[in-house]
Amino acid sequence: MATSQNKKFHHFNVFDFLLIVLVVIVITVTAVNFIRSNPNKISGGNKQAIYDITTSALPEALSDQIKQGDFIYDTESGQLLGTVTNVLSSPYSIYGINEQTQESVLTEVDGKIFLKITITSPVWYRDDLYDIDGYRISVGKTMSVRTNNVVVSGECSSLTITEKTN
Repeated sequence: MATSQNKKFHHFNVFDFLLIVLVVIVITVTAVNFIRSNPNKISGGNKQAIYDITTSALPEALSDQIKQGDFIYDTESGQLLGTVTNVLSSPYSIYGINEQTQESVLTEVDGKIFLKITITSPVWYRDDLYDIDGYRISVGKTMSVRTNNVVVSGECSSLTITEKTN
């Protein structure tokens, strides 16, 4: 009688194993079909992020230290965040008060500039969260980045997701 119970117990374990394998396969197939039917929910590989980092009050001498084609890295982790595709430089200006007229005036500050650095990078996203190989990017995020020539800090001022171009 003891051997009969052992055999039933043994067959019961094999049946459980097969049932678990079947359930895992069904869940996997369902998840893959869900992801494929909702391309805006999870994506990567075929998308790219085009984002701007805007800096302020940088020394004018830095205007030619960041160039199109430079690689941009996160200063803290050293992670590659993309390639510079455009750099715009403009005079740094602040609002002040004209002492004679007591009016608010926009005044350029000598020797200082704003930089707007446009960067392109492959991106993964889910819902409205954007990720460059684990580095979360979002508009309004303060970023400290570097090239081989310079380190700058600024704010992500715009972010656009497009189809990747070759």
